[in-house]
Amino acid sequence: MDTIELWSDSIKKISGVKYVKIKGDIEHIEAIHIVINGIKSPKQIVRDVEAVLLAMFDYQVDHRIISVAQLELEEVQTIMRIKYEGINVKMDDPYIECDVQLSHNGQVFTHTERGIRTPLNRYITIAKGAVGCIEKAVQGKYFLDIIDVQLHQSKGIEFVCIVIQMIGNKQDDTLIGTAIIKDDSYEAVVKATLDAINRRILT
Repeated sequence: MDTIELWSDSIKKISGVKYVKIKGDIEHIEAIHIVINGIKSPKQIVRDVEAVLLAMFDYQVDHRIISVAQLELEEVQTIMRIKYEGINVKMDDPYIECDVQLSHNGQVFTHTERGIRTPLNRYITIAKGAVGCIEKAVQGKYFLDIIDVQLHQSKGIEFVCIVIQMIGNKQDDTLIGTAIIKDDSYEAVVKATLDAINRRILT
């Protein structure tokens, strides 16, 4: 798989993206054409594409070459999404403990996760807390594994990028999620986790 194909494959893993076509080569990208399903706004998709290319390939793309076309959103998709409800984080050196709350179909799910508080592992621990909630919500339909969690900054915007391996429906899939850090980086990690998996749990 060449670099352009790898980029295209990675962009397709962004929640809400249906189709991708990249014009040009690695030396000069002319345009990135994307078709989305309406789960997210075109503006958010453009930000996600910028985040994924920067985080995974260290490539800063000009947002002006990204065009987005939106298909009609199926009504059921807004009903079944797992939603963020809250997070409580406690420090007990050398550990970090988090209680993550998510809701799905009118039910609230809570999961507690504990890990060593190293600079990277604290974010992985938060992501595992989110994954624990998600697995409860989908009742064993999918199993999730955190591959990587990264924090980045681009054009003054801080964001989280997460890579998750999903096992279910007799196949494995690699998912990518992003979330802008507003006030709380831990909250952003949970939201990036949801961003990665919500497209898959809708089916």
